[in-house]
Amino acid sequence: MSDTSRPADTHSGPTILVTGAAGNLGREVVNRLQARGVRVRRLNRRAVDPRPGIESVVGDLTDPTAVRAALVNVDAVFLVWPLLDATPARRLAEELVEAASQVVYLSSTAVDDHNPDQSDPIVEIHADMEALLTDLP
Repeated sequence: MSDTSRPADTHSGPTILVTGAAGNLGREVVNRLQARGVRVRRLNRRAVDPRPGIESVVGDLTDPTAVRAALVNVDAVFLVWPLLDATPARRLAEELVEAASQVVYLSSTAVDDHNPDQSDPIVEIHADMEALLTDLP
């Protein structure tokens, strides 16, 4: 469900959806994008305090309805995958790629691109997400 904190359109250019926007890194991404005058929409699992110039959608990446609402008129997505399983990500990734011309995924530097088996299960999830996003048209 979308909240009602839709600001007046004072920014120009693309709209970027930031997932994980309430976390340490996501919050910093939102701040830096906003400082550059970029339209920002954040997807949060819970309602957050409204901020001038930033749209918010309440929901999470496992909720297709919330994701679709967050993707309306979005040009790019900054994706933080919070789950310990990449399996449910296929449909999500398809929707992200269909809706936005660019998806930036926060992965891990521990991913070994030359090794099909990663060093631990969390790194494997990052590698699986990279492969999933790369293999989509």
